[in-house]
Amino acid sequence: MDTLDLGTTFDAVLVFDALHHTVRQREVIRRLAQHVDPGGWVLFGEPSWLHAISPNARRTTKEVGWVERGIVLRTLKRDCRHAGLTDFRRFYEGTSPFSSRATGFAWELARLVGAQINVSPRTSVWLAARRGRGVAAAGNDATSRLDQWPAVPAVPARR
Repeated sequence: MDTLDLGTTFDAVLVFDALHHTVRQREVIRRLAQHVDPGGWVLFGEPSWLHAISPNARRTTKEVGWVERGIVLRTLKRDCRHAGLTDFRRFYEGTSPFSSRATGFAWELARLVGAQINVSPRTSVWLAARRGRGVAAAGNDATSRLDQWPAVPAVPARR
């Protein structure tokens, strides 16, 4: 991804469980933005910053040598803005079915509350960012077909 150059652009790009494997996040996002039509979207689905300290990620880094870091939402948005991606939309993972009413419900509630501050275990950072229309792709003046992507309902603020 660090040297991505496909020679074409797309209405949308999905980056799922990949960005956290690079140490050059800003450069990768800049290259991704170059492959998105003006008005198009990039959707990121990455593990939260807690991934970097998880025992499994640390073991994988040690045994296989892969970069295993988590994504910080603030840094992701900053790097997206730097690449001309704005109009952010945040998404949250749904809950899992649970068999034990008390402990299962409490765990899923804790995950959802924790996701509000981006520290919930097993939760990924899901962020959509739109490429501005003023940011022209070289040789491409296509209009995005995703202009009518529905707005995400606002999540009530914590009190």
